[in-house]
Amino acid sequence: MFARILLGFLLKSIPSDLRRRLAVHLGVPDIRWSLRQLRRFGFVPNNIMDVGAFRGDWTKICLEIFPDASITCVEPQDGLQDTLRELAERHPNIHIIQTLLGRSVNNNVRFDEQGPGSSVLLSSTSGTVKAMTTIDKLTESKLCNAPELLKLDAQGYEIEILEGYTKYFDTCQVIQCELSLLPLVPQAPLLAEVVAYFQNRGFVMFDVEEIIHSPSDGAVWQIDALFCRADSYLRNQRAWIKEV
Repeated sequence: MFARILLGFLLKSIPSDLRRRLAVHLGVPDIRWSLRQLRRFGFVPNNIMDVGAFRGDWTKICLEIFPDASITCVEPQDGLQDTLRELAERHPNIHIIQTLLGRSVNNNVRFDEQGPGSSVLLSSTSGTVKAMTTIDKLTESKLCNAPELLKLDAQGYEIEILEGYTKYFDTCQVIQCELSLLPLVPQAPLLAEVVAYFQNRGFVMFDVEEIIHSPSDGAVWQIDALFCRADSYLRNQRAWIKEV
């Protein structure tokens, strides 16, 4: 017990950036590392979409790695708009759209706002009423360009959102998606179903960015994974043994 307390104290005394780099060196999944790998392999998107942007943390990482990209942050929650607008004011290549995304347009969708756990799937008669549109409609309306890099964090609604991204889907090359191993939201698909859906759309998983553990017992609950097209050069150029 004393050793564990001492270890925790020592880890807290290390600057957070150094802790992150040490973790990457030890093989721990890391979002920054994975996105930097994309750039190192030659993937530099012009248009990025952050669906479920929340406070913009993922967008800020993208700004570090892809500073010239146009980034669209899509976030329906009222209480987060000021934070996102402040971010956009500092970075003119960031654009904010407050809406729900799904497979169709619907101006009367119940949405239960619970911070990072907010979801359409949680609502029945409770929650606020929000407008829903599709990625295709946003693109057709010139509110944004079709994203080459798409991040989805919608608490189980990811497949529904992708069903609304069909007309311009050929533009998309890489998708970051949250996958659940254990039920988190009623009706939300689990990892196997989402991976199969991606495969039907011509995408395969090729990297794991983050492992999320349950605070109650430490079990692996979710992962954030990167998907790319099955014939993507991001997969074809990799080799197990590095050539000298």
